[in-house]
Amino acid sequence: MLALSEGDNIYRVKRHCEEYLIEDNYIYTYWKPWNDVEVKTWIIPGTPWHIRIHYIKTSRILDAADGGFALGIENKNEDRADFKNIQNENECLVRYSWGASGIKSLSTGGKAELIYPNANTNLLNSRTVIPTIKTRIEPGTSWLVSAVFGEPGKSEDKWNDPPSVEIASDKVVVDLPNFDRFEIPIK
Repeated sequence: MLALSEGDNIYRVKRHCEEYLIEDNYIYTYWKPWNDVEVKTWIIPGTPWHIRIHYIKTSRILDAADGGFALGIENKNEDRADFKNIQNENECLVRYSWGASGIKSLSTGGKAELIYPNANTNLLNSRTVIPTIKTRIEPGTSWLVSAVFGEPGKSEDKWNDPPSVEIASDKVVVDLPNFDRFEIPIK
């Protein structure tokens, strides 16, 4: 989920859609966290990857956090010997034997980091980790594009085969691994 803040560490998320559209390959929403901030979001679902594309028009400086899937880190019945953690400027991943969660920035800017939220902020697990891309947004228009990764259990690792996104003036071209390339019109 995308969360926006005015630099005060109080984040706003989508609570109401001004408009939305559900298509075969994507979901589109238009929302306004403040009167002078507009966000258009396209979500392309898939497994183990899904893509989030955010177009943000703002007259104020904002901090953005695009968080991936929360992964429980308190599973006492599993062996933690196979713990894996990848973190660099544009991507981060955490993997246990019970699942993996990661995020890759497909746009310029931003910094990937693993966020460890306060206890009991998740319904299923008391402690979690959330791979997140954080960035500063200057006044004007910006694009934030993230590939969000999630795999349950011990499965084939597809982390190194991410999707790609190209943004043109009138369309977004999406290329998901093992799927046909498709286009989304920008309105």
